[in-house]
Order: sequence, then C-alpha cells, then structure tokens
Amino acid sequence: MKHIKPVQLILLMFIALMIFQSCSNGEATQSLSAGLTPEEQAKEEQFMLIDETAPPITTLTPAEREQKVNEHESRVMAEHYAIMAHIAQPGAPIHVTRTFEKDLLRNYLIHGFLPMLSHQVTFREYNEKYEIEFIRQVSDSRAYSVQKVMDGYFYAFWDSANEDFYHKGGWLYNTAYIQKTLDRQAFSSVKVGTDCADVEKIDPAVSAWLDASMRYDDAPGFTPKLILKDGLLVMDFEKKEQGYAVQRIDFYEDFKIRVPFEIEEVIYDYSILPQDYPE
Repeated sequence: MKHIKPVQLILLMFIALMIFQSCSNGEATQSLSAGLTPEEQAKEEQFMLIDETAPPITTLTPAEREQKVNEHESRVMAEHYAIMAHIAQPGAPIHVTRTFEKDLLRNYLIHGFLPMLSHQVTFREYNEKYEIEFIRQVSDSRAYSVQKVMDGYFYAFWDSANEDFYHKGGWLYNTAYIQKTLDRQAFSSVKVGTDCADVEKIDPAVSAWLDASMRYDDAPGFTPKLILKDGLLVMDFEKKEQGYAVQRIDFYEDFKIRVPFEIEEVIYDYSILPQDYPE
C-alpha cells in the first residue's frame, strides 16, 4: 500500500472539512426556510437585516416574526419623524442651542457620498452621534442640517433620490464648515503656490479641513471646499517640506460639483439660503 505523506493527509482532511461544512450550511438553510411562504421568507430576511440582535430564527413563530418587524418599523418611523420635526419654517432664522467640539468635523467634514461605494449615512445614524436641531428643507429631495461647531456652522447636505424627503429621509452627500462669511474677492491674493498659513489668515475654516484630513496620519494633501456668498471655492493643497501650499484653485458659481459616475453624474450641491450664512 502506498503511504500518504503528512502534508497530503492534512490536505485531504481540509478538503473533507470544507465539503462537510458546505453540506451542513445547505441543510441548515433549507431547514430554516422550510414551511415558509415566499411572503414569510421575505419578512424573515427583512427582519434579519434590520435587527442584528434578533433571537434565533427557529424560536419565532410566523406571528412573532411579523410582530417583531412591525415593532421595529414603528420605532424607526417614530425616530425619523422626531428628527423631521426640526425642519424650519420658510424664512425662519437658524436656531440651535448646542455647540459641538471639533470631533464632529474630524468625523464628517471630509465626507463625500458615492453610490454603491460609500457607507450610506442616514439621518438616524447621524443623529445618534450628533443631535440635529435645525433642518432647512429646500426641495422635495434636498435639505441641509446646520449645527454650531466651535465658532462656526457645520452644514450637512442630505439628498433623497425618491423625492419624498419628509417621509423617506435621505443620505448624507456632502458637508461644509463656515466660520466667516466671505466672497471670492477676499481670496484675490491667493494663487498657486500660496502658503496654507496665508490662506488660513483669510479664512480660518481651512485649518479645520486640514485637521480633519490628518485624522489618521499626516495628509499628503487636502482639499477644503469653502462656501462663499457668490460661489464655492475649492483649493487643492499639497504638502511641502514646510507646511502646505496651494496647488490648484477652482471656483463654482452655481455651488455645484459634478462627478461622473458610471451611467450618470453625482452632483454635490453646496448652496445655502442667504439667511443661513453666519453673521
């Protein structure tokens, strides 16, 4: 008889284990779904997706499963409408009572949503970390929340693809931070090669973008997006031997950055109403 080498024996045992696990998983899946109608199975999958703390599937009757799903949906909608209650009346000024520290900027200032590639931050998820007190709804599909962060305002822009913002909410698309209300003329001295420290003297919000970009490590560069009264100013900064310097300058009079993405472009709209600039 031909002897099996130890390495060959280990390989055979590994293959046998993988086959056993594959069969076991298939049987388990079939046993969990056995006896469920397509509607019940859909409910089951929905429940497991929305509640990771769900008890083992075999301990719930169909009626209990449906009750759990309904309870969860009711809780989610109650939390959603509690946030929507902060939508301001047209023309109302910004009113916030809380002031957040710079960790909010570090977590969200450089956020940029890309379909199917980015984590989809919802109102509920964001509100659990940083309570929203003021929302400006500008259309059926777009709104922005405003929060006081240190000595400036943080703007989180939300977009709803289904054009039913109030009932369905939206995803966080882009963000900005304003400390001073400025226009393009204020940056007339800024050119390619201008030192970052000189730009910070004009608008201190630039330092907040640098700090957020260095959250995990020294940043090779960073790109602040500054909302001005007459447009959106975007500057690319590149790291030099000493500090950072301007590498590129773009200005968008319509406040919109358009990024090509597969079959359609993604539009990041930074426009805010005139009354929502810091005084």
